[in-house]
Amino acid sequence: MGDLLLINNCVIYDKNKAILYRLDEPDSPAPLTNPGNQCLSILLNSNHNLIPKEFFFQEVWLSKDLPITSNTFHQHIYMLRRILSDLGLPKDMLTTIPREGVQLSQSVYIQAYSDPNALKPEDTSDSQYKTATEASDDIKMERKRRHDPKKIKTILMISMAMLITYFVALWLSLSIYRSNDYSDNFTFRGIMKNCEIYSSPGSISMKYIINDVNKLTYSCDARSKGKIYYITKLPNPGKSIIFCPDEMKSTNAHNCKSLYVIEKNHDEL
Repeated sequence: MGDLLLINNCVIYDKNKAILYRLDEPDSPAPLTNPGNQCLSILLNSNHNLIPKEFFFQEVWLSKDLPITSNTFHQHIYMLRRILSDLGLPKDMLTTIPREGVQLSQSVYIQAYSDPNALKPEDTSDSQYKTATEASDDIKMERKRRHDPKKIKTILMISMAMLITYFVALWLSLSIYRSNDYSDNFTFRGIMKNCEIYSSPGSISMKYIINDVNKLTYSCDARSKGKIYYITKLPNPGKSIIFCPDEMKSTNAHNCKSLYVIEKNHDEL
């Protein structure tokens, strides 16, 4: 398909400009990050097939000599879901298959879109494509969506969550560099599977800690010993979970994996 696509007869995706906007609100576009734009383009042109995570890594990051981790990849997919949902598209439009990849929902209808202001509009004789006028008529029957301030607020909240996760991970890495003993900063809570659990503050219920730790995409087992740090005293509503391999040294502190959980709906980034 082309670089201008119509999604479910209501949202326009412009790959060249890296934006999404509702057909009835063309003056309120939602901008995409460069990696997010490329990931969305791959999914919309996938014919609803499952796209392996490794394919995204190679096409979007590694082919350009850019670093990439699973955590960063899932954060970009999460941001895409939130933006698409705010524009009125299904919340399950992008489905993540654990340890496999991402798939475009079968219920999503994608078609080429011809800008009525373009110098050379597409041939409208093809019956499989609706004209812009027909699509506009369809959109008038839908429930009116919230306007631009809501979209901006959502994007700012997601960006803040990502920044908090980054700085918490950086702070922990610096702590690891200085010492291998974290008892001054965290309270030891017990052992789950093959991991030691620490929390800050130490009064948080172990029941909630175990519930959130079970959501991790990585786990503690006989082959993966480590320590989990559970932090709730953050500036933004939410919590941070950090997993570090056992026997950490200053030279490999960056191997810690971080997760930020938003309190409102407990979505995983």
